[in-house]
Parts: sequence; structure tokens; C-alpha cells
Amino acid sequence: MTGTQTLSPAGTTAVRQAMILAKNLTGNKLTFDPVVNTVVSKVGDYYYASSGITESFANMMGMPVVSACIETCQKARYYPKNNKLIVKMICKMDGTIVGCQMLSKADISSRIDVLSFIITDNLKCEELIQKEFSYTPSLAMVVNPLVKVSMEIMKKLDE
Repeated sequence: MTGTQTLSPAGTTAVRQAMILAKNLTGNKLTFDPVVNTVVSKVGDYYYASSGITESFANMMGMPVVSACIETCQKARYYPKNNKLIVKMICKMDGTIVGCQMLSKADISSRIDVLSFIITDNLKCEELIQKEFSYTPSLAMVVNPLVKVSMEIMKKLDE
């Protein structure tokens, strides 16, 4: 997304490189997709997740971006022991998603994994809101938080 090389000290990147190399050495033709440095960490009671670049990094690179931050619930609002979810998404001015950060007291690994695919495939907000997401009140909101934050960015881009 920046057109430059990036350092990825993550074990998942090294394992992926090794698997693709092994396949290519045995006659396959696989490519190594871009690294978007998708991580999840737990600090105290909170999970923090990130994929792609941050708004401050985009600014440092001179990349014009727009961002939106939403606060929502992890599951249907009426469910007990519901955790808040904060999602910040960063997009280029054409709506291409280049980064996302999330914070919650509940597991957010599957949500950020979805974002890593979205970023790797250079999807735009308008494309993301057309995608299908699963729904069950005990696990998710009826409007996926990624769709909700994408709609907020689209409003800003239309201004």
C-alpha cells in the first residue's frame, strides 16, 4: 500500500514465507502476498488489534488519508456481558482501505483477520459494504462494525 518494503518480525510472516518457498521448490507457482503486519495483543483486560498502516504513519509517508472511528458493541446490544468495540479505519482518498485498529475486552482476532484480507486485496469501503457477513445476536451486531466504519468513511469522502 505504500510501495515500499516493510519489516515484519512476526513469526507468522516467517512461517508463511517458508511454506511458500517449500511449495515453489517442489514445482508449485505460489506468490508471497504483501505483508500488512496484522497483530493482536492483550494488555491487561484489553485486546488490541492492528492491520495495515496507522493514520500517523500514512501522514509521515505523505499519503493523504481519511479515517473514521466508531464505538459499538461486540454482539447484539441486549445481550448480557456485552463488550464495547472501538474500530478505527484508515483509507486512501479513493476509499481504498489501508489500515485498521481495534480495541475491546473480547477477542477481536477474527475481525482483524478479515481486515488483513481486505487490505491485501485493495478493497474500497464501497466494496466492503457489499460483502456478506455472518450474524447471530450472541456473537455479532446485525450491521457488522467493519461495514459501519466504512459507511462513516464514505460519508466523509462524499463531503
